[in-house]
Amino acid sequence: MTMTAECVRPADLGERIRERAAAILDLNQCRLSLDWLKEYPLPKLREACGRIAGELPENAAGLHVQRELIRNPAFARYLARLLPLLPEEAPPGQKQPVHPARRNAGYAPKTIPTYRSGPMLWLDDFVKACQDNHKDPAGYELREVVEALGIEGLDGPGRLCYLENFAPMVLTHEQQGNAINSLRQCVGVPVTLTQEQQEQLLEPYTPACALFRNTGFSAVWELLERCPGPRKILRLLHERQIEEGLGMAEYTRFAEAPEEYLRLLAVLADRLSPAAAARFLHHWQRDGCSLEALRKMARHVPRHPDMDWEEALHTYSGYVNLVAGVKFKNLNLATVPQHLEDLLLYAMAKGKGHFLRLVDGNAELLRALPGYSFLLQERLYQEHLNLNEITEKDLADCAWMRRPKLEAERLAPGRRYTFPELRALYGIQRPYMDFYHALESESQDYRLRVFKEVCKREALRGIDGDSIEPLARLLDKKPLSVWKQELFSHIDGLTPADAARLLIHLDAVRRLLPSMRTRSDALLALRNINDLARFSTMDQLKEHIPELDAGWSELAKAMGLSVEFQAQYRETLLAFLGQDGASIALEYLPCLDESHKAGYLRVVKAELMGRLREVKYHDGDLRRELDISIPRGVGSRWPENLAVTFGGVEAREHDGFFDTMLLGTQPQRTCLSYLDGTYRNCLLSAFDSNKKVLYARLEGRIIGRAFLRLTKCRRTSAGGGGLSFADLEAGGTSQPEQTGEQITLFLERPYISGAGPEAKEQAVQALVGLAKRKAEELGVLLVLSQDYGVYQPRGFTQTRLHVYISKSKGGAQYLDSLDGEAAVSKEGSYLANRFLIQN
Repeated sequence: MTMTAECVRPADLGERIRERAAAILDLNQCRLSLDWLKEYPLPKLREACGRIAGELPENAAGLHVQRELIRNPAFARYLARLLPLLPEEAPPGQKQPVHPARRNAGYAPKTIPTYRSGPMLWLDDFVKACQDNHKDPAGYELREVVEALGIEGLDGPGRLCYLENFAPMVLTHEQQGNAINSLRQCVGVPVTLTQEQQEQLLEPYTPACALFRNTGFSAVWELLERCPGPRKILRLLHERQIEEGLGMAEYTRFAEAPEEYLRLLAVLADRLSPAAAARFLHHWQRDGCSLEALRKMARHVPRHPDMDWEEALHTYSGYVNLVAGVKFKNLNLATVPQHLEDLLLYAMAKGKGHFLRLVDGNAELLRALPGYSFLLQERLYQEHLNLNEITEKDLADCAWMRRPKLEAERLAPGRRYTFPELRALYGIQRPYMDFYHALESESQDYRLRVFKEVCKREALRGIDGDSIEPLARLLDKKPLSVWKQELFSHIDGLTPADAARLLIHLDAVRRLLPSMRTRSDALLALRNINDLARFSTMDQLKEHIPELDAGWSELAKAMGLSVEFQAQYRETLLAFLGQDGASIALEYLPCLDESHKAGYLRVVKAELMGRLREVKYHDGDLRRELDISIPRGVGSRWPENLAVTFGGVEAREHDGFFDTMLLGTQPQRTCLSYLDGTYRNCLLSAFDSNKKVLYARLEGRIIGRAFLRLTKCRRTSAGGGGLSFADLEAGGTSQPEQTGEQITLFLERPYISGAGPEAKEQAVQALVGLAKRKAEELGVLLVLSQDYGVYQPRGFTQTRLHVYISKSKGGAQYLDSLDGEAAVSKEGSYLANRFLIQN
């Protein structure tokens, strides 16, 4: 047996267990926590329990009181004398006290049998404060403790401080109230106070001022002891009933020249109402409480005894106006919306006299600026724009120029702009803004001329970021239109964006320029820019396109095209590849299911053979798609493509392969884009006999597009669409005209992009004008999508119609002006909506 085992004898162990059990019984009987077993030895606990049982038969104390009962032999008797002095019931109208530590934690005891349980909470907190500060709670007069426990709003340290410092004093009722309020409001008051500190807490201004409420007492006392002067300022503001929020930073500044600050503040306090003085102090504090600003205000106030100072100081801008000495004749700063304040403050602080005179003379224009105006960006008017250069027209424009359309963060850091420059950059996409910043011409007028032309013509379309700076260097010499006229005027159909790309690659394409005749030639050269050095003419390049085009062999294999076929149709094949047909077809093909892939490849094959119109307008297809007899004149004239011009915009019918495949990408990306459109599978149905696409062009550039459908309509949902029994009296034939069906030309919603208001209006007028002319030639009813209503076309009335969804060889269709995608299940049915019908 080891020594350790020998030391733990069964008899000793049993004795310890019995002692522990007895201690537990004693603790439970005295209603003390069992946790004390971990902190105090058993004999001390049993001794304490004996005292408590003799003095406090019904003890219900908190943990801190329990600790004091255990460690302080005199406290049980003291507590026994104290408890009967605590009230049993709450005074009339007084709420049950709640422990301050639990007040913000949502603590609410389920039952409080007597009011005494409230003071017991305060007592426990008070005892803890005594323990933390090494004070004996039994050393205070019972009457004083009862008084301290009855003071609302004090925590334990506050009650201890009151007992230590103020309870022994003979105080007036007012002094006692000041002391209590100071202990309630001041932060971090120590328990032990000097006589001077006691006197400070008895001052009536101490609990009232923000300095003591927001800063630790010791820090404030150190300042006041070192420099007593600010006390006079505290007393002055309190006596004049001026509410303020001045803190440690401000009073530290006052300590540098306390008599001067006091003198000037007294001038204002004598002449301003408490409310006006409070507003001044609030703004002055925001301004940094400078002595110079106070001097200016103190000089200004006596000179204007009749001024409504509360109104004049209603806003911070009003305060700055008074301090800065700016004189407005018409603009009342008190009525200026808050979101304009920072702009005016900056202008006044920086002496922007011209701007201030402008807004004073145009107060309504200033007030009309909404909070989202781009002018109100602090970074804009501080870093990028001289406010003194703004004109009355510029200020009016700022009312509609929104911040998201021209964020200051997008401007070049540190660069100064004129307002015409900012107006030109408004709403511009990032590549165009980068282009403007890359221009280096010293003439602003020239830069804006070049920039506006590039933006208006969308000349950066298809140009990558690395090419913007080289293009800008060229356009610093001559505008794009001049380059286009001098170098590319012989190329038919070339757009400004094409010209810009040719200009960027001028060295590479220069040899082939004389042999370029069409836009397709230019695009072909640009797609093969790295191989141009091998060829001297476009004809040579075209002859080698099947070898250069990476996608052609893949497409030819997918279509099973023989060598003989490619040789037989080489001319149309080269034209197809010259317009990037293989790439377009391969990009589009995967979105189709297997059954419609075969149909699409038949369309491609027909294009390669130069016979696509035969496929599109195949005999009988139009009748089958519309399920109605087609008059001979309609059937013969429908395939003819017309064109009209309105103003500077030409609208033309198109039914070719590329015009159809690209309709979802020009003039803008839509859900029918062959690249990534949500409904691009519906693009195949655009090759149906009854569908064409109208393009509106401005100077050769596509700015508008709309679908034109030959279909039928009726005014009611009854009749039509299905088979019917023959009328024998009418010759044994059915009479579809009795169904109310009517062949109709339907112009769907327009897509307009890259056009100003005038050109946009002209594009819509051209599209509608073309549709009207087509309807007149066919002798059919013209119906417009109600999207044209905003343009108020003449000769049309809004009405409700049922429009027929034609059958399609391409599967699903997309109906812009009805309900979007139309599946096969909806073919051969009518959909009702409101349309514009020609009178």
